[in-house]
Amino acid sequence: MRELKEGIAQAHKDLSQKDKKLGLVVVDGWDESRVPDQNPGRALKQMAQKYEIPILVRCGLPQESLEQQDFRPQLNDLHESKSIELNSDLIWFVHRDEVYHEKSAFR
Repeated sequence: MRELKEGIAQAHKDLSQKDKKLGLVVVDGWDESRVPDQNPGRALKQMAQKYEIPILVRCGLPQESLEQQDFRPQLNDLHESKSIELNSDLIWFVHRDEVYHEKSAFR
């Protein structure tokens, strides 16, 4: 988390010197169990507010979520990323119905 905070701060500083703004930060492959911060979701939200930027965080779902009857991801599937769930302004699930259902209307 420290490296992410420092990277965002440095990018913000560098762009500010050129009268430009940081437009978006993307965190790919979020694994909350590997983040030593007590509340990493809150830390990300504070950075977004401080620098006035959106932060997009991609979290994988646990394998157990694939065992659901209809395979559709649900909010409670984010139990391993609880602080992200609690501090997010928006949670968006990507689901490809055609992968899980042969008779999908999306094939």
